Amino acid sequence: MIIYDCDYVAMDEKTAVRLFVKEGDSTRIIYDDRHDPYIYAIPSEDGSREKIEDLVKVSKEKVVQVLRTEEVTKRYDHEDVTVLKVFFRYPFDVPELREDIAQYATIFEYDIPYVRRYLIDTGLRPLVPLELTTEQRNGREYLVDAAPSRSAPEELTSMSLDIETYSVNKSMPDAATDPIIMISAATGEESHVFCWKACKGVDHFGDEASMLEGFFAFLDRLSPEVFVTYNGDNFDLPYIKKRCEVNGISHPFVSHMKIKGRGSNTSAEVPGMVHVDLYPIVKKNVNVSRYTLEAVYAEYMGREKSDLDGSKIWQYWDDESLLEELVEYSRDDAVSTFEIGEQMLPLQYEMTKIVNQRPFDVARASSSALVEWLLMRHSHELNALIPSPPSSADLSRRFAETYEGAYVVEPIKGLHEHIFYFDFRSLYPSIIISHNVDPYTLDCECCTDNMAPTGHCFCIKEKGFIPAILDSLLSERMRIKERMGKASGLEHKSLYSQQWALKILANSFYGYLGYPRSRWYSKEAAESITAWGRKYINSVIDQAQSEGLSVVYGDTDSLFVCTPTKDLDRAHEFLASVNERMPERMELELEGYYRRGLFVTKKKYALIDDDDKIITKGLEVVRRDWTGIAKKTQRTVLEKILRDADIQGAIAHVQQVTLSLKENRVPIDDLVIDTQLTMALSQYKAIGPHVQIAMRLKERGDDVRVGTIISYLVLKGQGRIRDKVIPVDEYNGEEIDANYYIQNQVIPSVARILQPLGYSKEELEYQKTRQSSLEGWF
Repeated sequence: MIIYDCDYVAMDEKTAVRLFVKEGDSTRIIYDDRHDPYIYAIPSEDGSREKIEDLVKVSKEKVVQVLRTEEVTKRYDHEDVTVLKVFFRYPFDVPELREDIAQYATIFEYDIPYVRRYLIDTGLRPLVPLELTTEQRNGREYLVDAAPSRSAPEELTSMSLDIETYSVNKSMPDAATDPIIMISAATGEESHVFCWKACKGVDHFGDEASMLEGFFAFLDRLSPEVFVTYNGDNFDLPYIKKRCEVNGISHPFVSHMKIKGRGSNTSAEVPGMVHVDLYPIVKKNVNVSRYTLEAVYAEYMGREKSDLDGSKIWQYWDDESLLEELVEYSRDDAVSTFEIGEQMLPLQYEMTKIVNQRPFDVARASSSALVEWLLMRHSHELNALIPSPPSSADLSRRFAETYEGAYVVEPIKGLHEHIFYFDFRSLYPSIIISHNVDPYTLDCECCTDNMAPTGHCFCIKEKGFIPAILDSLLSERMRIKERMGKASGLEHKSLYSQQWALKILANSFYGYLGYPRSRWYSKEAAESITAWGRKYINSVIDQAQSEGLSVVYGDTDSLFVCTPTKDLDRAHEFLASVNERMPERMELELEGYYRRGLFVTKKKYALIDDDDKIITKGLEVVRRDWTGIAKKTQRTVLEKILRDADIQGAIAHVQQVTLSLKENRVPIDDLVIDTQLTMALSQYKAIGPHVQIAMRLKERGDDVRVGTIISYLVLKGQGRIRDKVIPVDEYNGEEIDANYYIQNQVIPSVARILQPLGYSKEELEYQKTRQSSLEGWF
């Protein structure tokens, strides 16, 4: 049996947690009403406890008061202290009274959401097998006891969900007036398109209302524990909820749906059915040129899906000859979303087990939040008070603080061969563990032999709070990686997700310590970690140079070393000599060999391995605002230089592309520029091309907001660039501005690759006179 979701309800004058559990093929709800909400308080003077217990707030709707208090012992500031545990009847009573309580005491743990608090206190781990003992009361099943189980974990069933809407000449539809015309859903075994027009391959219904009801009937039959969407938080789910209101349809899926937040921070939750929006997960974990579903499916999954212009979907709906194409597009949306989910969900599940919080919350959490939840759980297990979040004054001070970051070596620009890539295994986590870096061990007077280059000392007489947790995470990851070597199939896939989750968490601790909003913030610890990091990478570079090796680039925790030939023995000898001098837990690893590499500047390079796989870092091939022609040209240039060392061929290709632009032979799709609005239109002081287009779209009635992707073309004409742009959907065969695309897209995309090799921008553009003279020579 596993818990896959939980929330709380107020009933029978108490707060009860609802645990959504799966056992075998069935799911059910188990209640737990034994945990009253609470906060901690350290009274400021005698009599404070009585004053806190007497607090009452009365309004027309309710009476809010403290339920009871208890004296308990907690660990605080390196010592045991007596504190008040102040209980409430309902979680929503806490914010009503906490400021009043703060008049008589210093309060702690007052901002922790109730369900998060429950999971921390009980130790119940979502998605981990459990033996739950229950009893029946008033027709409901209540939890009596819980214990770990050795049974195999239950498999969660999942499906994907996507909608298509009908809106004429709008970039964004309006849920109040524009209907849903299709709902697509997919699982590993089947896919459906629910539609209210007859067409081959659809589940047909007479109108929008009956289509919605038909989809809900399918949902009831399938009863998935998890459903995935792509931007469902901000679009699909709020839209479905609104259309159900318009059509007068009631179903638990929408009546129980909770829409929280605003704008791009919206979340849509359905209790008992975990909604995982893949869009924020992909943006956090995958580096692609654009974060549309089509681009992610092509670049991350390596497969193509059908694509339509969203603003023209209404035309496909109105034209019977195009309807079948729209149906397949809708189905592809659901299938591709499901397949991306299949890749992403295992990581989310493993992260859920580690940090001990709900899958719904984990899927939306930043790396810092995940670290903080883990620290909160361990702090509770140590009976220590969890630090409060920073005040406004603390935040202002912290955001103003700066410190020196990682060391980056200026690369030896140009083309190099026989490159060995060395990387410290988990450098910053290893430094934290090796030097016991922790806010609680900071600046002791007894351990001056453990002094960072910053001058801060960290006590090594007792394992620090954070180093102990990190040590456990890294040790577990090593055990899992050892098991991976002997595993295969589903077991290997599961182990890979487990070690990946542990790696992400471990590598997030340094950033968390320096994050101004964190509860365990420590600038001193963060700057000491980077200082030690600079010391160790510099020592390795010095050793490489002393052994006659050429270091062509180094960054933070890695370095690229050239040898005259592919000398693996020499590389391993260097590796062994470095590791002999490193502290325990710190280890340099040989990550790879590359037969050729191009280094442009800091954090910008490209490499090719013996299998002809090209790896790029920091180059424009992944930027959204570069056109397709710029990206394709740069990719071809890199291939010619890295695979064949054919620099002249690369230059010739660029010249040919510029000629194609001048002769108007480049497909329009390769000339579209995509730029995202990062603020409200009224906030832009400089009116760039994308802002000009956004204003035009808004004037014609399109829904333009922060986050909208503006797609436009630059046409031949007079004036500034912004005077020559049009929305891509208004293009009607006009001549494009070839010179703009050459000088602002193609040439810049390849110049930083070819200039370090000694070639100027002028040499890259096709010139008729130059070409004629060359032909004459030959």
